[in-house]
Amino acid sequence: MSYEHSGSEVIEIQDALDNEDIVSVRSGSRWPEENAWTSDQIDNLISLYDSGMKLIEIARKMKRSVSSIDNELWRLSVSTDFKRRHIAYTEIDVKKLVKLYTSGKKPREIAKILGRTYDSVRSELRSLGLCK
Repeated sequence: MSYEHSGSEVIEIQDALDNEDIVSVRSGSRWPEENAWTSDQIDNLISLYDSGMKLIEIARKMKRSVSSIDNELWRLSVSTDFKRRHIAYTEIDVKKLVKLYTSGKKPREIAKILGRTYDSVRSELRSLGLCK
């Protein structure tokens, strides 16, 4: 499979890279510079991740999406495999889960509150015998 391009497209991308602009190669669009990761943000991201903070909490703290956080960790070769979502429930987590469920909260609401996936919450509720 070959890709045909004009010479001007290559020059445009090279000029943008030389000017340290951020370019989307697929569309040729330029991303606002404020969306780029700074070295301080990357250091903060790694620090938060290494402290055991969940991806959703990091995203909220850094005012970015979970996918942005996960993508940047992947780019940095930090293997997440969304493993933060698969952390075993602690005794405190289970108590919160049971309390929320018995107070009438739905599994989707609980998942949002606990920063877990819907499937994780349903699975844990089933293992506790609280949900079918």
